[in-house]
Amino acid sequence: MGAKFAYELVATNVDPTQPLIYLWEVVDASGDVSYRYVGKSTNGAERPLTAYRRNVNNLLAGRPYRNTKPDAFRLVHRRLAEAVEAGSGIRLTYLCNVAPDEDILERERYWQAHNSVDPADGLIDADSVEQRIAERWILKELSRTLGREIAPGSRATPSGIRVDLDGVCVAAPTVVEAWAH
Repeated sequence: MGAKFAYELVATNVDPTQPLIYLWEVVDASGDVSYRYVGKSTNGAERPLTAYRRNVNNLLAGRPYRNTKPDAFRLVHRRLAEAVEAGSGIRLTYLCNVAPDEDILERERYWQAHNSVDPADGLIDADSVEQRIAERWILKELSRTLGREIAPGSRATPSGIRVDLDGVCVAAPTVVEAWAH
């Protein structure tokens, strides 16, 4: 077998023994994040530390996900395995603890939205993680080309309705629709 699953654990103040929300990131050679996945664990860091290592190493070795479900690897497992094979960096960050009185699914959805992660587990569809990453890259390159910062934002229409926009330039009256398909 070739390379094995390895990652950088980003230091935070999150207690790894308590329920938590975590973030996997794949970082390309230029330092840009090319993939993100937000997950939850009611058993603290046990799930991200053991299950992902096992699943990614099984995938890399050509072993089944489980004997009863041999091809049930999720997109996150495949992306992490691709990162290992490509020699890309992988980071794991514990984002926050989840208190007993909080809804862990609600906290996970909050962090998915905060990190531009598809709540449907990264499934490819009309609003996939990959498309949003490409659209952020489009905005970054447009900002560089124009010499002006263009970032997501909102504007009010003449009738007072707020509209969320892919890109807004605060230095000039400019709005941008970025679309990757």
